[in-house]
Amino acid sequence: MTFVRGSYLFGALFQYQTKLVIGNYNYYFKFSDGISTVRLPINMNQTYIGPNVTSRPNFPPKASASYDQSASYDSTTPVQFDGSRSYDQDNDNLIYIWDFGDGTFGYGAIVEHKYKQPGEYDVTLTVWDGQVAHTDNCLIKIKDPDDGETELKPLDTLLSSNELVFVAAAVGGVLFALTMIYIYKRRLRLKKKNIL
Repeated sequence: MTFVRGSYLFGALFQYQTKLVIGNYNYYFKFSDGISTVRLPINMNQTYIGPNVTSRPNFPPKASASYDQSASYDSTTPVQFDGSRSYDQDNDNLIYIWDFGDGTFGYGAIVEHKYKQPGEYDVTLTVWDGQVAHTDNCLIKIKDPDDGETELKPLDTLLSSNELVFVAAAVGGVLFALTMIYIYKRRLRLKKKNIL
C-alpha cells in the first residue's frame, strides 16, 4: 500500500495495486502502528464488496503480410509468403489464414503457393487470436512464361569445347572453299581476256 496524500491526523489517502484472476472479490483493511491494530470494517464478519473480475482485456492482433512483390514470377515457380512479423500484444496463439486472390487459401505463418494463371493478385493475410481478427494485404505479379523476348546466349555457353572446335573447323572449311572458288573463277575471267 502506498501513501498518496493527506495526514494521519485529518485523514490520508492510500492506494494499492494488484493483479487479479477471474472471480469475485471482497476485501477489508488492517492498520497497525506496531502496538495496536485496527480493522475496517470493524465487524470481523463484514467485508467491503470488491471487484467482479470476469475476464482480462484483449488487445487485437496485428497482421503483417509479405511486402509487395513487384518481381515477376512465372506459373511454374511457387511464391513464398511470410506473415511471421505478425504479433499479438497478449501473446495469444495466432491463427494465420491466407487468401491468395485466386480463389484458394492457405494456413500458417509462412506458406508457398503456385499460381496457375498470369496476372496481378491481391493477397490477404488474416490473423485471429480467438476473439479478434486483423488483416493485411500485399500484391503479387505473375507473368506468362511464354511472354517476353528469347534470351540470346553466346555460342560458347551452348556448345562444349569439342563442338566449338568442330564448328570452327567447319566454318573455316567453308570459307576456304568459297575463297578457292572465287580465285578459280577470277582466273578463268582473266584467262579469257588473255591477261594470263
